[in-house]
Amino acid sequence: MDLGDFIFISSIVIPGLIFEFFRNYLDKNKSWWFILGGSSIITLMGYIYVYTSNIDHKNTLYVSLIVPLYATLLYKGMTLLFVKWFGRMPEDTFLEFRVKFSDAMFNILYGILITVVPLSVTYLLY
Repeated sequence: MDLGDFIFISSIVIPGLIFEFFRNYLDKNKSWWFILGGSSIITLMGYIYVYTSNIDHKNTLYVSLIVPLYATLLYKGMTLLFVKWFGRMPEDTFLEFRVKFSDAMFNILYGILITVVPLSVTYLLY
């Protein structure tokens, strides 16, 4: 496993772990701006590094560096739509057995979108 593979795998795992274990921070506006700023800085620094260095698999690294920013913006957009449609914040359904269908679908759809879309784009570019 080279550095590119490690960055790609961690870029998909980290947003998933943040979503599952630190969701209460994502729902707060102050924390969300901090997470968005951190994701943006990581993306910009990564693009500068990839652009200035001589690395194989640059297409894979470009996609993997934007995944945390994509996951953060996707979560905020899906949350705004959920609040607009249902009039409340989505509840966390991780390790819960009695949940509302809308909350479960929100979590499943978000989980699929932050894993399948980056993997599909990477597959098409590679």
